[in-house]
Amino acid sequence: MNMRTARCAGCSMVVVALAVAAIPCQAQHGRGGGAETAVAVVPPGWENSRALARKLVGTWSLVSATGEDGGGTALPFGASPKGYMTISSKRRFSIQIFRSGAGDPAADDCFGGGAAANEGKPRCISFFGTYELDEKQRLMLLHVNAANAPDAAGTGQLRVVALSGDELTLAGSPAGSAASGKTVWKRIK
Repeated sequence: MNMRTARCAGCSMVVVALAVAAIPCQAQHGRGGGAETAVAVVPPGWENSRALARKLVGTWSLVSATGEDGGGTALPFGASPKGYMTISSKRRFSIQIFRSGAGDPAADDCFGGGAAANEGKPRCISFFGTYELDEKQRLMLLHVNAANAPDAAGTGQLRVVALSGDELTLAGSPAGSAASGKTVWKRIK
């Protein structure tokens, strides 16, 4: 399968396409073209930004995870969540976050007991995939390839990036969720 990216002639959006031909932006213009099939449309400016990417590459340890759903700030993974995030120079990422409760098998078990046994809070999330960056707007788009939450696989999740020294903050909403969240990470040296 031949995959490539090109710009739509109508709106300059980047289109990921299969095969080779003139690429229309079907999502924007509703028209097809040549022999290609557009599989993803990426807004202008989303090409991988190398300066920001270099600063993000590495392994990060979770400092905090907070959420808001209109009812105020919550700690969806407890007061002391544990987690790691790895960001590679090849535009790949992996994130694992576990609810606090070390030593409590019920809290440590990501799969047993269901959310009801955990006061409706997730015990863990784990997902990986690829990412794109918009350095000017400080945005990261996570393309989730697979996740322990089946509805997250195949989604794009937008995060606002704030980087200060060895501390990284990602803020945004999971796909399909009205809630918003913020994770703070510390670079592992």
